[in-house]
Amino acid sequence: MNPSIIAQLIDILHINPYSLFFRSLGDLSNLKNQVIHIRSDVGLDQCVFNVPTSSQVAAIWVENEDPDQLRGRDICVFSHSGGSHIVQYYFGCYDPLQYPLLFPLGDTGWHQGIQRVNRGSTLTTLNRKREDPIVSCREYYCYKLQIREKIETSRLDYFRSKQQHIRSELYQGIVDTITLGETDASNVGKRIILPSSFIGGPRDMRKRYMEAMTLVQRYGKPDIFLTMTCNPNWQEISNELRLHKESQNRPDLVARVFRAKLEELKDRLFKQQIFGKVLAYVYVIEHQKRWLPHAHFLIILQRNWKLYAPESFDEIVSAEIPDKNTNLHLHNARSDNGITVKLRGHNLDNRWVVPYNPYLLATFDCYINVEICSTIKAVKYLYKYVYKGHDRVAFNLVSQQTNQQIDKIQQFQSARWIAPPEAMWRIYGFIVNEMYPSVYSLHLHLEDKHQVTFRANEDLINVLNSDRSAKSMLTEFFALNQVDENARTLLYKEFLEFYVWSQQYKEWTHRKKKTRYYLQILLNHVRGPLSFEDLRTVDGVVAPTFREAATMHGLLQRDSSLQDCLHEAFLYQMPSSLRRLFATILLWERFEQDMSVDFRSTEDSMSDVRMQVLRSISFTLESMGKDINSFYLLDDNICFVLGKVFSNEAATFFVDGPAGTGKTFLYKALLAAVRSRKLVALATASSGVAASILPGGRTTHSRFKIPLDTDEHNICCVSKQSAIAKLLRVARLIIWDEAPMSRKQHIQALDKMLRDINDSELTFGGKVVVFGGDFRQVLPVFHLSENMRARLDPIFSEYVLELGNGMPPITVDETIKILDGMLVPYEDDCTSLDHLIDAVFHDIHEYSINISAMMNRAILTPNNSYVDEINALLIHKFPGELKRYYSFDEAIDTSEQSIMEDFLNTLTPNGLPPHELLLKINCPIMLLININPSEGLCNGTCLICRAFDQNVIDAKIAVGHHSGKRVFIPRIPFLPNVDENSGFPFKRTQLPIRLSFAMTINKSQGQTLDFVGIYLPQPVFSHGQLYVALSRAKTASTVRILIRPVSTERSEKNCTKNIVYTELLRLASSD
Repeated sequence: MNPSIIAQLIDILHINPYSLFFRSLGDLSNLKNQVIHIRSDVGLDQCVFNVPTSSQVAAIWVENEDPDQLRGRDICVFSHSGGSHIVQYYFGCYDPLQYPLLFPLGDTGWHQGIQRVNRGSTLTTLNRKREDPIVSCREYYCYKLQIREKIETSRLDYFRSKQQHIRSELYQGIVDTITLGETDASNVGKRIILPSSFIGGPRDMRKRYMEAMTLVQRYGKPDIFLTMTCNPNWQEISNELRLHKESQNRPDLVARVFRAKLEELKDRLFKQQIFGKVLAYVYVIEHQKRWLPHAHFLIILQRNWKLYAPESFDEIVSAEIPDKNTNLHLHNARSDNGITVKLRGHNLDNRWVVPYNPYLLATFDCYINVEICSTIKAVKYLYKYVYKGHDRVAFNLVSQQTNQQIDKIQQFQSARWIAPPEAMWRIYGFIVNEMYPSVYSLHLHLEDKHQVTFRANEDLINVLNSDRSAKSMLTEFFALNQVDENARTLLYKEFLEFYVWSQQYKEWTHRKKKTRYYLQILLNHVRGPLSFEDLRTVDGVVAPTFREAATMHGLLQRDSSLQDCLHEAFLYQMPSSLRRLFATILLWERFEQDMSVDFRSTEDSMSDVRMQVLRSISFTLESMGKDINSFYLLDDNICFVLGKVFSNEAATFFVDGPAGTGKTFLYKALLAAVRSRKLVALATASSGVAASILPGGRTTHSRFKIPLDTDEHNICCVSKQSAIAKLLRVARLIIWDEAPMSRKQHIQALDKMLRDINDSELTFGGKVVVFGGDFRQVLPVFHLSENMRARLDPIFSEYVLELGNGMPPITVDETIKILDGMLVPYEDDCTSLDHLIDAVFHDIHEYSINISAMMNRAILTPNNSYVDEINALLIHKFPGELKRYYSFDEAIDTSEQSIMEDFLNTLTPNGLPPHELLLKINCPIMLLININPSEGLCNGTCLICRAFDQNVIDAKIAVGHHSGKRVFIPRIPFLPNVDENSGFPFKRTQLPIRLSFAMTINKSQGQTLDFVGIYLPQPVFSHGQLYVALSRAKTASTVRILIRPVSTERSEKNCTKNIVYTELLRLASSD
């Protein structure tokens, strides 16, 4: 250290009146030197408990959100006489005693009651709506640049002092207390403290996390995740440093410059809209142990600016080392493109580059990480990462003089780690997080169970008589609905979009517990309730509880829902359909009589009637791969022999041909020929739609019990003694359509299973197996080449075939030019989509008049999200009264049910029905699971809605071998894969259907449509998708295609991507 500086400090302290106190401390005996040990343990959350990695000065602050457990941070002064004095933190002498070098002359620090001087430059003030005559601790140290600990202590003490005077109680509790004769407010309710937690504390961050998830529920997943980190070498910082000084010595400068850069970044993102128009965003400022502050942004773009394709990703994000010739500045920051470079002794290439935006990187000259959020699965991780809270350390104080062993479990304490830049950021009052649009918490309470606040010295009768005490957000919501027609069209959760709540006047104005859980469900689904009683009223019946009302609305699942389902189906007087429904849900004793109505007219004995019913159910169960004996409905001695085992020479064929060349006709001819000779022929397909077209068709997973997760060691789940094994042993022919859609391991599993049950080493157990499909569609033998579907338009047929082959001149660089006659010009998303809908369906009001013709019209699109969007538009245009079915969504982790349910309602993972299912009589629907494939109820079956009940719908199969059959569809529980896009394990109970005005391209395989609309808001993403979509049509005049431009840099509006694995096609066509 510099001796002259030391000498100057000594001279200064000689005139400091408080320095004598420090010198007298040497007379105090038994003082020990204490050492701080910081715990490094991977068992702790390393996002917040990681060990400091840079050399810095920091404060360790042991905080507690419970104000009753906050300990004082006072100074104890001991005199020579042995006495002691406590100096409270708000004493004027506290600061010169604690920081003598900051107060060298012993001048008084902040203390209570400092008067504000009205000369504007005397004290730095924060932005305030009204000026307080007393200077706050924060304002004083904006001037003195103190650390933050004392500011927070004074802030909490202020609210603790107010706690003694402010109390709260339920409104009903006040009424009951007055009834008992008590009017003294100090004897009622409980003390409250506001705010309930620190800004940035765990409870505060959890609240903000839930608010951010509300944005996702309303606007969808974030599109961009951006992180900006302060650069200590910014010119704005360097210019203000003295010679040989470092930026870490000026945390005030670092904080202010970073804030200025942050505001400039926000201006470019949200005002200049460099990534597009922003719909919603959140950002959080973090100060970690690496010393430098940084900001995390999560941005949700407006619909027209969302990022759908790799081309649009590349416009925003780069993960390559910049080219030295074109971007020298960025090259010097990142180095090399395609060439390995040596950096800090290591050879690095593009794999080491963090995704970034070249424009932002060059503009701000700091670390800016920009990433695309591609799936909903990332949502929970990203928002919890952003709102993880302050950095912390686990530490312990031990004496330096002893070799004390530390109990690492018991003795370490958790504490905040506050670096100088964070202290300065909070002293200056800069924003630590922001959310747009704002999210407000709506109050939920039972009738007369809302909280009322009052002062301890008030009279309870006056409190009760006050109009404000009887009012709450919810009661005034009901009151406004009674007089405002517009309000009655809104859900409670939508209210804040159109009305503003005044906390001062307790009223809504236009904008220029478990039972509460059931109340929340009702408010989220019932529009325009007039009162609590009106909210409990369903079809004129007042339910006794909110739970019962929610159940009557179909928002909750009854314990007797399966019985209710069968009872509703019984009213249709269709015993055969009722038996099929019963085989699905199995409730025998309650519905035996209803299922035997038709047999009672032909059988004299009730035992014979019962046997006939059970036989019918048994056949249905066997077709579903189940045994009636396992349900204890039949005696053990009852069994069914399926036939005589025939052996034949093993043979395997593959029927190859483009879409529309007559493969289905060939399959039907083969099946009819074999079955006419009283032999067993099994028809299967990889997809439910293709299976429904074949007589007796089943999906391969359903027929052969192929495991969902397969590898080369798996085998089909078929026991040798089972009914399925018996059926397979007698089968002479097995047809497997759409085989190219399946994995190799699925076919290998079938081969192993057939060899096993037939005790044969021949291929497929000696069976004749015919595979079929089109490698152009998803990824020898006889070849079919003439397109029977498009024979009316040979030019279109040739165009589609060349497109499927993926070769020039039709396809160049995976891009194809769409014929002008098929193109719907793109204007904007809404207008252009309306034009496409009009082109495909013309007058949607004619749908019910000519259902068979309209069922053969559909819009195809790559993803389910676009399918839901189109279906929602069309069902509102469809004539008839709307019927809503809501799913029951249950989090697997029951502790998250109340928190996550609203968000789970917004998710629709692949293969699941939506939470809100909108239906009308005669609307087209598609089945999403295999219920009973032998009866035509398999995944992909198209149906027409005929009637609705609370737990079941009556529908008619629209296409395929079972066309015209009336069926009942009950609610089914779904458990989506955790690995799916949702990212949240939950169970959904809902009708296993969705509207089918639109469907995914993959779902359309095997169908022939009279008119096809193709909606491409993003390009196709897998082999043969575009070919599948176009080949559903018969002529070019019956196809309309809407292409949304994927890049602002491309001017062509009639081109789109065509992905074809030409190598695979060459292998498939070779001998």
